[in-house]
Amino acid sequence: MKILPVLISAISAQDISSSLKGIPQAIIHAVNSNNIILHGCVCGIFVHRKFPQGPPLDDVDTLCKRWWRARSCINNQGGACHNSQETYDVSLLTSNGCPDADTCAGAACRIDEHFISQINAKISAGQYTYTYASDQQCTVTSPSDPSSWSDSCCGTAPSVTAFNSNTQQCVDGQLSATNILFEDNFETLDLTKWTHEVTMSGGGNWEYQMYDDTTENSYVRNNTLFIKPTYMTDRSGIDDSFLSSHGVIDLGDRCTDDRFYGCTRRAWEGHLQPIVSAKLTSKNKFSFTYGKVSFYAKMPKGDWLWPAVWMLPENDVYGGWPTSGEIDILESRGNNLHGHRNEIASTLHWGLDNYSNRWDWTQGLHYTTEAEGDDFFVDNWIKYECVWSPTGIKTYVDGDQVLSIGDHLSESYTMWDWGFGWTDGVNPGWQSTMAPFDQDFYLIINLAVGGTNGYFQNIPSGTAAFWADRANWEPSWDLTGEDSALQIRELKVERLD
Repeated sequence: MKILPVLISAISAQDISSSLKGIPQAIIHAVNSNNIILHGCVCGIFVHRKFPQGPPLDDVDTLCKRWWRARSCINNQGGACHNSQETYDVSLLTSNGCPDADTCAGAACRIDEHFISQINAKISAGQYTYTYASDQQCTVTSPSDPSSWSDSCCGTAPSVTAFNSNTQQCVDGQLSATNILFEDNFETLDLTKWTHEVTMSGGGNWEYQMYDDTTENSYVRNNTLFIKPTYMTDRSGIDDSFLSSHGVIDLGDRCTDDRFYGCTRRAWEGHLQPIVSAKLTSKNKFSFTYGKVSFYAKMPKGDWLWPAVWMLPENDVYGGWPTSGEIDILESRGNNLHGHRNEIASTLHWGLDNYSNRWDWTQGLHYTTEAEGDDFFVDNWIKYECVWSPTGIKTYVDGDQVLSIGDHLSESYTMWDWGFGWTDGVNPGWQSTMAPFDQDFYLIINLAVGGTNGYFQNIPSGTAAFWADRANWEPSWDLTGEDSALQIRELKVERLD
């Protein structure tokens, strides 16, 4: 799909960049497969669509108008930017103020975050893409004749990235038509894309590892990400008595999650976690709504190892877990002692609270064949995929479908109707077919160890019992090599066609 620049009148490139700083969405130029075009003036009122009129995007018109109107009011710019060719229903465009569409400068309007997120979700999902240009750079083009818009401005158009947007870049003088929203081939451990979690919180599962950012636990080599567990006692000054009786671990300012005593623990209050591992997330660096996630992976070998590649909502739009959802693309267990190494799980978590979580309605399992053997996922590079659209979520292991949710749903029979419409529960705001899976989610890659939430059967209960039992599970771990590491290659997120 070719993306074309739009003429923005009476503003310079410098002004454009300045105006966009910190604004979720600013000057919009968007073309989708139906040749539907949106564009708007800087201070926010002139937003409209051409070619064609009518469905399916009347809702986008309303969303954009509402966002622009609220933004212009909050900036005290509204009156100056009103365009007489457009007629607005102020009740749709703003909330908490702005009674006069032409003279809202100074009014106490607020931006409606729900509508902003919907607009950004459409753009992030690749339904719309956009770029920026000034009138000085594009004087030969005509905004009234989109067929005349070309790549003539591409070389000089300012590259502006707004929050949660996917700005088109110029490649060899042409606007890039790539469908890739995010990609990591792990040439380095790129901390512009990933953040390490540093915490002992255990994910609410009282897991037996601490997550840290050390190079022993997460590193890249040969275009592969390795997340490898190590013993806490490998660290200088830490021995069994430190873990069991007198040690204190205080992560201080490095701590990223203080839930469940995640930042400070004392051995005399409970045995310290004996394992160190790693957890990487793209939170606050990359998130998206709808797309295809794919990567190659080798599972770790070792009892009680718990690898996962999954996603959580960037903003918990509908409330805390699991009300805003969780998408587990893959989870596995490294166990040979008690089985399960031949199993991959894909799961959606969603519910009004922990007790009403419908995860068991939305879980798919994939097993190795007898010919492949129990170590097939450990020894081989397997492709994992998650295809997430407004109408469903499907996951695949080497092309075989593992999970498929959404085929029986529709606008009139949604996730809410299926899971809770027949109960006396109160809808937290799920309106779309797939809500809560209709908001920005970010990526997570981690290797946990054990826990007391029931995911592992027959596991020693608690860190003290787990560490005391290591004579039984330690032989299954590869402590000198990398067979007990989660390994990831060629991770990318693409727009849906």
